Amino acid sequence: MTVLALAAGSAGAEVWYSYRGSQGGASRVSLASAIPAPEGYERIPLRRNSFPDWVRHLPVRPEGTEVRTWDGRRAPQGFYAVWRVIDLPLLFRQDLEQCADWGFRFWHDYQAEAGFADRLWLTDYNGVKRTWGAWKAGKPGAAPREFFRWACANANSYSQKRGLSPVTEEELRPGDLLVQNETGGVGHTSIVFDVAAGPAGKRAYLMGFGFMPAQEAHIEKAGPARGTAGWFTLEGYYRFLDEHLPFGRPVLRSFEPRRPLALSGDALADWDAYEKAVRDSTIAVEEAGACLPRVVGGLEAAFGKAGPASTGLWAFPVEGYGLAAVGGRDGSDFAPGVRYGESPIKGYSFFDGNRHGGHPGHDIFIADRDQDSLDDARRRPAAALAMLPGVVVSTCSGWRAGSLLRGGNYVWVFHPAERLFSYYAHLGEVRVEPGQRVAAGSALGTVARTGFSAARPRSPTHLHLMVLEYRDGDLVPLEYYGRLRR
Repeated sequence: MTVLALAAGSAGAEVWYSYRGSQGGASRVSLASAIPAPEGYERIPLRRNSFPDWVRHLPVRPEGTEVRTWDGRRAPQGFYAVWRVIDLPLLFRQDLEQCADWGFRFWHDYQAEAGFADRLWLTDYNGVKRTWGAWKAGKPGAAPREFFRWACANANSYSQKRGLSPVTEEELRPGDLLVQNETGGVGHTSIVFDVAAGPAGKRAYLMGFGFMPAQEAHIEKAGPARGTAGWFTLEGYYRFLDEHLPFGRPVLRSFEPRRPLALSGDALADWDAYEKAVRDSTIAVEEAGACLPRVVGGLEAAFGKAGPASTGLWAFPVEGYGLAAVGGRDGSDFAPGVRYGESPIKGYSFFDGNRHGGHPGHDIFIADRDQDSLDDARRRPAAALAMLPGVVVSTCSGWRAGSLLRGGNYVWVFHPAERLFSYYAHLGEVRVEPGQRVAAGSALGTVARTGFSAARPRSPTHLHLMVLEYRDGDLVPLEYYGRLRR
């Protein structure tokens, strides 16, 4: 497995991705660092760990590398102007992975590597979504690679035209597709590898594709008449297709809908819908980031904006316990920048939802040797307590064993004076409701063992408590250990 640790692109954020199957060796260079934006242009901003960001950081081979077909031969160059070859090999020794299949391949690999598990999906010929979890039923021993093989054999550019989400030219992002297929038969799919914005609203695009026979995907270099500094204008790329791949005017498609979350104007309902959409990855990361200021603004309008903040110590969040119950040494379990548990993602981002990395809070352990969710000394559940005054904005209860939800039963509290959100996870009973105002030290629920990992015997009974500060349009983990009442 090749792991790329790159700082290029994405507003300077460090990016860690596991591009499984990369050739590795001397080639550990990302597309973002290998190909600079044209002079006067900047790559469009992308959210860390999103699908467009993953595509932007694909590994590429050195300039001058030749494209190879599925049987190892040099691909016929024809009209190609190969700029960079994507450093991911063909998976099959068959004539399978052609142009549309590379679009599916990137989406499949991203989902598999970003922790979507059984919700990973591709489409059939008619564009109907098929999930890996449903497809593998009745196929003992089947591997995700076989799911991708099935898509290569049964779906094409027509499937992408039918089943993926339409987007506009202004909405194009890395990973989106330009699909030519007017008949349902032979067509062509081109892939947007990156987008840069320039003066007066101009945009430039890194475009490329695989072709026939099945061959490695590459980035095409635009000539001066079709773009700037090797990047295409969209009209320039349309002319390229008209001349060399005349399968009709492309339609623009995305694997991720560009639809923003529909907000009702009810602050509590909007936060609840938003939080769960992010948790379950039913909203794209980019759209989630754009929506957050509106959702938080609704809460501030309903419950007050930042005012006089608490200056004293915060109430300890577990009844009958103190700092000695916090994991690690002196709160060292707060580690938002690492891989954590079974997450494949390095570092925490709120927008990664249920599959996030990092450990952006503290675990507070209770004495529960027999793991019955009762405090051993008092033989009753320990209450989870609000650390600060605030308002409950969403809850989740009814968790059942087998659910992949990592937080189990949980409560979110918004603290308007501090512009903070606190998240209490692995609860048993939830004792509050959305809209309920709570004082510091009031009970929110009981510490228990709900959640995908917390329910396992290897996990001691604990409260996972995270505090996020709303700052610059983001929710950023706050280290609060030093503020807790001794």
